[in-house]
Amino acid sequence: MLFSYKLLSKLVDLEGISVEELVNKLTFSGFEVESYKPLAQGSKLVVGKVLSCLNHPDSDHLHLLKVDIGSDVLDIVCGAKNVREGIKVCLALVGCYLPALDVTLKKSVIRGYPSSGMCCSLTELGIDKFVQSEEEQNGIVVLNDDAEIGSDPIVALGLDDYVIDISILANRPDCLSHIGLAREISALFNRKMKPIKEYGINKANSLIKVNSLTPSCKKFELVEIKGDFKNMKTPASIVNYLRAVNIRSISYIVDIGNFSMSLTGQPLHMYDLDKIPTSELIVKDDFEGKFTALDQKEYEIKKGDIVISSNNVPCCLGGIMGAYFCRVDENSTHIGIEAANFSHKAIRQTSSRLGLASDSSSLFARGVNPYLTQEALNVTLSLFEGSNFEIAGSSVFDCMEEFKGSYPFSLERLNHRLGTSFTKEDINKVFDAFKLTHTDTAVDRNVYRLDLNEQCDIEEEVFRFYQDRTIPLSLDSLPITEGGYSPRQKKVLKVRQTLIEAGLDQIFTYTLLDKENDNSFRIFDKNHEIESYVLAHPLTEYHMYIRSDILSSLIATIRSNFAYKHDDLALFEISEVDAKKDGKPLAKTYLSIGLTNFIDEQGMLKREKADFFVIKGLFERVLQVLNIDSKRVSYVFTSNHNFHSYKAVDIYIGKDLIGTMGELHPKHKLKNAVVGEFDLSYLLEMKSPRLRLEEKSSYLPIRRDLSFVLLDPQIRCEQMIKEIKRAGGKIVSDVQIFDTFKKDGMVSYAFALKLLNPDKTMTDDEINAILDKIISSVTSKMKVELRK
Repeated sequence: MLFSYKLLSKLVDLEGISVEELVNKLTFSGFEVESYKPLAQGSKLVVGKVLSCLNHPDSDHLHLLKVDIGSDVLDIVCGAKNVREGIKVCLALVGCYLPALDVTLKKSVIRGYPSSGMCCSLTELGIDKFVQSEEEQNGIVVLNDDAEIGSDPIVALGLDDYVIDISILANRPDCLSHIGLAREISALFNRKMKPIKEYGINKANSLIKVNSLTPSCKKFELVEIKGDFKNMKTPASIVNYLRAVNIRSISYIVDIGNFSMSLTGQPLHMYDLDKIPTSELIVKDDFEGKFTALDQKEYEIKKGDIVISSNNVPCCLGGIMGAYFCRVDENSTHIGIEAANFSHKAIRQTSSRLGLASDSSSLFARGVNPYLTQEALNVTLSLFEGSNFEIAGSSVFDCMEEFKGSYPFSLERLNHRLGTSFTKEDINKVFDAFKLTHTDTAVDRNVYRLDLNEQCDIEEEVFRFYQDRTIPLSLDSLPITEGGYSPRQKKVLKVRQTLIEAGLDQIFTYTLLDKENDNSFRIFDKNHEIESYVLAHPLTEYHMYIRSDILSSLIATIRSNFAYKHDDLALFEISEVDAKKDGKPLAKTYLSIGLTNFIDEQGMLKREKADFFVIKGLFERVLQVLNIDSKRVSYVFTSNHNFHSYKAVDIYIGKDLIGTMGELHPKHKLKNAVVGEFDLSYLLEMKSPRLRLEEKSSYLPIRRDLSFVLLDPQIRCEQMIKEIKRAGGKIVSDVQIFDTFKKDGMVSYAFALKLLNPDKTMTDDEINAILDKIISSVTSKMKVELRK
C-alpha cells in the first residue's frame, strides 16, 4: 500500500524524523517496507516567468522564449502547446539531471536558436501519466502566479513528498490507512497525534431509509448532503496526496471520497439520490440479473453477491463498484455518502468471479474495522471545507455486537515467555503509547486495535516497542540439533543430479491446471479412484484444478517448445502432488522425463536418437543411484490409452505399478517423443540392501555367443535373458543382446554370454556342457530354436 510521507506528517508530529529514519523504524517494527522514493525530483530546477513567447520562424510548433529566473534571463526553445507569455513554469537548467528520463540537460541549439534549459512537464518530473489530467499530459506544468521566481518549483507545486510502499500484513488491517499508520508511528516514536478536524453529524430526520436483509452487511450508514458543487475545484494539496497514492483526480466529490478512504481506511460510496427510484436503500444478497457498473460494463449478478438496491434496482455492487445510472456528476446536488461494513468473504468471492476489482474491494477483502464508520463519515464531511452544503439527513442500520470486553494479562508470564525482565513501568509505557486501558491483571479491548485479543498479542507489541533494547540470548534451554538434509532429501538430490549429469534439463511447471489437462493422463489412476482438489475461487478456469500427476505439464512444456522450433529436448521434473483417494489425502512425489528427436553426446558430431531404450536407460540409472536391484522390476506392454501399445511399457515392482514410459499414442501428434512418469516416492521408500563387497576373481571371463530364431513374435528379449541366466546359474555372470536379424519375416536375437567360474579356469568340455544346458532349456521352454 502506498503512503504519503507529507500527509503522515500532517497527522503525527514527524519534526526531526527523516523519511529514512521512519522507514528504518517501521521495518524493524515488523512492517515490510518495499520501497520509498520522492514523488517528484530533479536537480537544478527553478521557477521561471515567461517574459516573451514568439513562434519559431522555421517550425510550426516550436516557440522562442525569454524566461526570467531571478538571477538571469534565459533563451529557451519550447514545443509545448500551452506555453504563453506571462505564465510561470518549472525550468530545468543546463546540468539538471531528471531521473524520470535518466538524462542530464546540456546547452543546445535547436533549429538555429540556442536553448539554455527546458520547460518541464509533470511526467518529466516523475509524476505518472495515470494520475495526470489530459491537459497536464499534453503540456508543461504551469505554476500559480504567487510562485516566487527562482524558488524550487517542486515545493511551489506541493510535490515535495515521499511515497512509501508498505506491504501491510494480514494481522494489521488497522494500518491500511494514513490515520491508522499515523497512530502506529505515534506509538513507536512517542510523538503526539495532531488533531484531526471532524464534522459532528447531527442526527437530522432522514429522507432516505436504509435497511439490510443479509447477514453479510451488519452496518450501513448514509449521510445526505445538499449543496451546489458544480464549480467546486479539488484543492491542489488533496490532488497531490492522491497522486502520491496513485489515484487520479476526477472531480470534487469523487476526490473527497477517495481521499477520505486513503485517510481513514473506510471505503465510501456516493449516490446521486435524485436518480434512485425510491427513497429507500436495501442491502440484499438474493438479487439475480444484469448490472451496469461505473466502468459502463455489464455484469451478471448472482445470489450471494451483495447489492444495495432501491425498488429492486441495483444501485451499487456492495463494497466493489456503484451503478452507472446513479453516479455523482457535476450537476449532482443531493448526494448520499455511504459508509458500510460488508463480509470480506462475500466481497472476495464476487470480485474474483466477476474479475472486477477496486480500491474498496481490496480494502474489504483484507478487513475493515466495522466500528469506525461514524468516525470516517465525520472526517469525510470535514473535508468539504469551503463548500456551501448542509446535512439533509442521516440514516443508520446497525446490528453489530457492542464493542466491549477485556482479556487477562500477567507481567510475570510476559517476562517468562520473552525471557526478559521488564518492569511494570516499562509495560505501562507500552500501554500508554498504544492508548490501551488496563489494570495489573487485565487489558480492555481497543476499538482501534481489533488484532489485540489476548496476552500474546501484548507481548508482541512489547517486543516491537523495545526493539532497541538488548534482549539476552542463550542457547542453554535450546536442543542441540545437527543440520543437513534428511535421508529422503539426499536421495532426491542424487536423482536430480544424476539426470542433470546425463544431459537433461530440469523444469518447474505450474501446479494448477484446467479440467481437460487434469484428466488427460492419470498414469496411476486406472480405476478412477483419485480425485483432484478444486479451487473454490480460481483466478481463471485454466487454473482451477490442483494437478494429481505431472506428465500433462511436461507434455504442455514440450508443445510450447515445439511452437518456438526448439525440437531437441531432454527434460525432467520432480514435483510433489496432492490429491484425494477414497476421501483421504494422497501425497506423492513423481518424476517425469521427456525426450524428443535427438540428444547430443558430443555436440552435433555424435547424436543419439531419443527412443524407448534411452528413457529406459535413464530410469535404470535412477534405480542404480537409489541402490534398487533392477531384477526386482518387470516391464509389461502398457494398457494406458495415451501410449503406443507396443512401444511403451508399464513398470511394476511386484504387483505395484510404479510408472509408465515409452512413445505417446499417435493421437497426441507428438512425433519422435518418448516420455515417462514414475512414482518416485515409492522408490524413495523402498528399503535398499546394504552394499556388499566381493573379491574380484583372478580368472578371466570367457565370452560365448548364442543366436536364437523366434518362432513366436510375442516372445520378448527380456524373457530370454532371464531364462539364459537361470539355466546357466552362477557361471553366467552377464548376458547382453548385441544383434537382431530379420529375414523373410523371421526374427533372431544374438546374445553375448560372459562365463566365469571364480574358483578355476573352465575347460572346453565344461563350457560346452553349460552352453548345451542353456540351449536345451531356452528352446524347450520358449518357441525359439538355435540359429546355426
